[in-house]
Amino acid sequence: MAFEERTYTVLMACASDPVADALKQVLPTMHANTVTSVGNAAAARTLLAENEYDIVIVVSPLTDEFGLRFARELRSRCDSEILLIVPAERFEEIYNSVMQLGIICVSRPMSKDMLVHALRTLCTMRERIRGMQRKQVSLEDKMAEIRLINHAKWLLIERLSMSEAEAQRFVEKQAMNLRISKKQLAQEIIKQYE
Repeated sequence: MAFEERTYTVLMACASDPVADALKQVLPTMHANTVTSVGNAAAARTLLAENEYDIVIVVSPLTDEFGLRFARELRSRCDSEILLIVPAERFEEIYNSVMQLGIICVSRPMSKDMLVHALRTLCTMRERIRGMQRKQVSLEDKMAEIRLINHAKWLLIERLSMSEAEAQRFVEKQAMNLRISKKQLAQEIIKQYE
């Protein structure tokens, strides 16, 4: 499988301009194609209501709250990966309260290497979520197809007095003979008998 380059949308909630500027210098190396920066949780909530972001970075404290409650709230309502950057004196306490939620927590001040490592971890987690979302869509499509085929079989059972096994064989054989999918045949049967 060939490497496919990914890009990420990033929302940064950071009250400190120097910290925000430092983060913005590192983010392009992480394939962050869109970086939106706000200074407080209220503005971040507004943006999150209107847009989806792959990664949300919360640099605590914010101007309107510390940021911990915002990060927890964010985890419960969206699929974004979250990086919570906290003061060193509160790191252990906060880390222990958010690690089971899947929120990456780092203390500041931090080195550029540490920040890059945290962001790469977030990108890896985001790709895992993307893969699971693709599988979920695939499973939902397959289940919808099975429901459609079953509906067509029950119509054959009701209208043509077939047994369930006969209806199953009919759908499989007709789809093969007509060189169409069972789903397409089921749609035709439903159109004909409903």
